Amino acid sequence: MTDRHPDRGSLAKFMRGEKSPAENREIVQHLISGCSECSEIARSYWPVDGTGEAGSAEMPYSWTAEGHFDVTEAFERVLRTIADEETALDRERKEAPRLFAELDAHPAKRRQLLARNSSRFQTWSLCELVVDKSFEAGFVSPPVAVELGELGVAIAETLDVERYSSSLIRDLQARACSVLGNARRLTGDLRGAEEAFGEAEGLLEEGTGDVIEEARLYNFTASLRSDQRRFDEAIRLAGHAETIYRRAGDHHLMARSMVSKGLFTAYSGDCEDAIGILESALTYLEPEQDCRVTLAAQHNLILCLNECGRLQEALKLLVKARPLYEKYGDPWSRTGLRWLEGKIATGLDRVKEAEHAFSEARQTYLELEKPLDFALVSLDLAALHLGEGQNDAARRVAAEILPIFRSRQIEREAIAAVMVFQQAVEKDRITFELIHRLSKSLEESRDSPRVRQRSTG
Repeated sequence: MTDRHPDRGSLAKFMRGEKSPAENREIVQHLISGCSECSEIARSYWPVDGTGEAGSAEMPYSWTAEGHFDVTEAFERVLRTIADEETALDRERKEAPRLFAELDAHPAKRRQLLARNSSRFQTWSLCELVVDKSFEAGFVSPPVAVELGELGVAIAETLDVERYSSSLIRDLQARACSVLGNARRLTGDLRGAEEAFGEAEGLLEEGTGDVIEEARLYNFTASLRSDQRRFDEAIRLAGHAETIYRRAGDHHLMARSMVSKGLFTAYSGDCEDAIGILESALTYLEPEQDCRVTLAAQHNLILCLNECGRLQEALKLLVKARPLYEKYGDPWSRTGLRWLEGKIATGLDRVKEAEHAFSEARQTYLELEKPLDFALVSLDLAALHLGEGQNDAARRVAAEILPIFRSRQIEREAIAAVMVFQQAVEKDRITFELIHRLSKSLEESRDSPRVRQRSTG
């Protein structure tokens, strides 16, 4: 429950029995939390001259023998109303999947029209379900996530304030806008994401003051700042979310924020600090509870360990994490595993093992239509060949990068960098330094939301 105090008008309506069930719940939770100030204000809205007898039909609340207002009966009446409302909400939750299936059978624009014009679809539970599905879709198909996010916002805007309470609706509207903003971010629409997050922030200011919703927005905004390469801001925002979850005692969500902070720290170039953050996060995560986040934490920790030259630690963790990749990993994650194995094998001078791993990852990225990752793993393979004195093999691998880029929608800066590299290859001037420079340039391009192919959550 929020620490925000109800205003005098709300307390007056509460005492007269004029608030909605959801609004009553908010006020009761606030009063029973021990707010003496609001309790005194609530009492002040009934006469204290003894004109109303305890339990009389005209008076909804009772008085003590000393003529003081007894708030207990008020709570009991409201709690009975809340119980009735919970029963109705339970029915609503059970109905939500069927309603969603009905909406999902229509094109996106038709869904919006139905949601805005039919009261059957204007329920809290359906809105929450749609918002959750939008978030999950971001891991598979960001454009679908945007469509569902827009539908969630549309439903949230139709919710009845008499039924759900305006401040709670603002919270849910903020959540819907946050998830929509994140979906837009994943499609590369940074301006649209910024606008949605701005709307969410304004809605939260009008809501209950729920700090968990605030933390959710911090995390999403942190990801946007990372995409904008404003890593210091991203780290700070993720840290704010981590602190909120820690104070709330939610160690699982706290760990998720720590994973994000660790990733942004690694992006900023500080792998040693990132290692400490990710290791700490993993002590709180349960693989069975959130396999995706656990896998992301382990994957990024292995990468950081490898970057810092701590190869044996990286290899040990990779072996430990392999069952998680196999059980929960999608093709992208499993291909990332092969790439990682190649990187570690290179550092350990296991040349043939590294060559096989890079070649397999390279082929799979080509099939998955991930040109930037195809290029990056190709550069790793070219560097491996170059280190073995196999210059012709290195040139053959490097020469295959540009045609892949030209056949895809890749930002001009990345193509320009590859063209410069290609010219060096044709002139037989391929060097480790050149490979390193191009890898760094492409890594920055891969972080760009304009070319992101998959949701990072």
